[in-house]
Amino acid sequence: IKNYFAEMPKKKRNAIFGVAGGIVAKHMTYQGGAGPISKEANNIYIYDCLNIGNIDCTCHLGGIVGITTGKNAVIQNCINKDNEIHAYCGDNGGMVGFTSVNNLDIVNCVTKNTRFTQVIGGNRTYGFTGGMVGDVCAWNADNTTYNKFVNIKNCEVLDSYISSVNKEPAGIL
Repeated sequence: IKNYFAEMPKKKRNAIFGVAGGIVAKHMTYQGGAGPISKEANNIYIYDCLNIGNIDCTCHLGGIVGITTGKNAVIQNCINKDNEIHAYCGDNGGMVGFTSVNNLDIVNCVTKNTRFTQVIGGNRTYGFTGGMVGDVCAWNADNTTYNKFVNIKNCEVLDSYISSVNKEPAGIL
């Protein structure tokens, strides 16, 4: 995916029971989710993309990718800015909400002027928040071990508000 621009500053992408992403909702072994593109593949490459759309979701959400559990994911020269990312539960991040890929590379990316908020209700008490990546998990949907390498290079989180309920918020990961 290259040179994709997502703009919905006055409206939100909503996924009541699922995941959402500014550019890609899910990069998994099965499909579904709310976002301009939902991708089923082992490898995904996202270059030079911009999201300034607000995202509102119950589960995993990211400014660029909601969830990725394939073999390899590369996000390069992407910007998530001037928006609000709100999770009712689950993980949220400026580039990726949740990942369990074998190799994740995030290079030359920026999260700027983004407000990350989270509300936990009922028995749902999980969800990490990060300026670049919300949650890195050592397993995936196929019950195989992934996340051997997570590389975040030359990235910035600027002028953003990051909060989390019952879990630790982080500036990057």
